[in-house]
Order: sequence, then structure tokens, then C-alpha cells
Amino acid sequence: MPRICVLMASYNGANFIADQIATILNQQDVEVELFIRDDVSLDATPDIIAAEARRDARVQVVDPQGISTGSAARNFLRMLETVDFGDANYIALADQDDLWLSYKLRRAIERITIARAGGYSANLTAFDNEGLREPWLLLKQGAPQRFDHFFQGASAGCTYVLSRAAADAIRPWLATLEYPVDYGISHDWLIYAFARNRELGWVYDDAALLLYRQHSANVYGAQTGLQSVAARIKLLRARWYRRHVLWIASQLDLSTEEQVLVRRVARGNLTDRLWLLAHARQLRRRPRDVLMLRLAIATGLF
Repeated sequence: MPRICVLMASYNGANFIADQIATILNQQDVEVELFIRDDVSLDATPDIIAAEARRDARVQVVDPQGISTGSAARNFLRMLETVDFGDANYIALADQDDLWLSYKLRRAIERITIARAGGYSANLTAFDNEGLREPWLLLKQGAPQRFDHFFQGASAGCTYVLSRAAADAIRPWLATLEYPVDYGISHDWLIYAFARNRELGWVYDDAALLLYRQHSANVYGAQTGLQSVAARIKLLRARWYRRHVLWIASQLDLSTEEQVLVRRVARGNLTDRLWLLAHARQLRRRPRDVLMLRLAIATGLF
């Protein structure tokens, strides 16, 4: 059976993490080894994962040695860079508070094998932890566009599965990154950008294979309606989105065409904004996201 190394970043997840661990260990038709790195939690999370490791040898606790990375994104990247994958064929990422369907990893591997791709992502089914609304589908897929990897991730990182070759390729690169010190980063966006930039191949699955738990402590979550619009506008006004685009580009080996794109984003004069508006369909995958980007460019928020 395929051997999969699952990386889970944890922080103050005592209310949910045991249930998620169970769904990962119960994956069908694969051999799973689960590595959990706790980012110096203040609740009972370290005790829970230590107990899980004693109960099941497939659970490995990565000792942070009292060092906090400061974010789930940096925690995931630290593991991706340093964990010994052993003889694993694939590497997957897992949030601490979701619930996986039993065939999540099996389907991902099937799709990667068929496409001979380096990476995989999928849609999600969000659910309200308080049961105040019905579960809803989060659509993340869409046909890849020429430069979309500079402007968005493939999906939520908790859906990602990488081939061993892709994971081995990204490890030395992660060791060279110069992280921004004044704002947070998106690990799922960064991983996807690397895979596309290196032409490793990517699968965009339209299935929803995990239950994406929504609660008050979500780092990002599945905001909808006016709440989603307000959150996006807040990030745009803080210039996080534009800065993140430029930071990711600064860490990659760019082709001539990519260099032209990045220079236009960096300058941002009227001619550049008009060019970006005209080429927006090459920058995002879904029509709704293209429209939102165009509005941000036209209003000066990007």
C-alpha cells in the first residue's frame, strides 16, 4: 500500500484534535504515519498528542523544544523542511480541527498517479461547530491559469498531498527563504507557487473529501457573504495581498514573462494597472475571483 507521511500543525486544539487524529489513522488502503508539531500550546493539546503517540506507534510527536514559530503556516513549513519522511511515497498536510473522509488520501493518490503530478488539492465541505447552519460546499478548484500561482493558492492547505519527489524538491528551497517580519504568510499559497513555478504538475480535484470545521478560533476559516467581503477588503486595505504576491515572487526563479508581470505589480502605475485589468483572467482561476481582483485593481486596493 502507498505510504503517506501526514504533517499536522497544532496549537490550542484540545477541543478537536483527538477526533481529527482518529480520522487520519483510519484512512483506507494506505499506510499512514502522522507527525504532529505543537507550537507551544497553552491548553491540554501537548498532553493529548503525547497520549495518542503512546497509544499508537503511527503517531510521532515532533519536539518544538519550546520554540514557537508564531503561526500555523510557519509551523507547517518547519515540518515540511525538517521532518524525516523515511520511506513515505507521499506527504500530506492536516489541520488539527477537521474531519477526514476515510478515502481522502486514497483518492488523492489515485489522482496524482493518473496525472503524474507533484501536487494535489481539493474542495471542502465546511460545517459549523455549533450546528447553527447546514454544511456548505467550498469550491476551490478551477482550470489553472497562466499566472494564478502568484495570486492565490490551489485550495486550503489541509487538502494538499505532495508526491515524494515534489516534497524532496521543496525542502532545500524552504531552507533558503527569507520570511517577512512584519506580516504573516500563507503556506498553502507558497507551496502551490513553488510547484507551479518548477512545473511539477498539479491536480485540482472537484471532490470535497474533508469536513472543514468552523469555530471561533479558526486562523482563516470559511467566511461567507458580507463577512467574507469585509475580511478580504481588510486584507487589501492593509496591502497584505499585494505584498504577499511580491514576496512569493521574490523567492522564486522567474521566467522572463513572470518578471514582466512582477514588475507591473511592483510599479503599480496607471499603465500597469490597466495591463493587469486586461490580463486578470490569467491571474485567478474562477470568474468570481477574477472579478474581485479587477475591482481591487480598479479601486486602488491592490
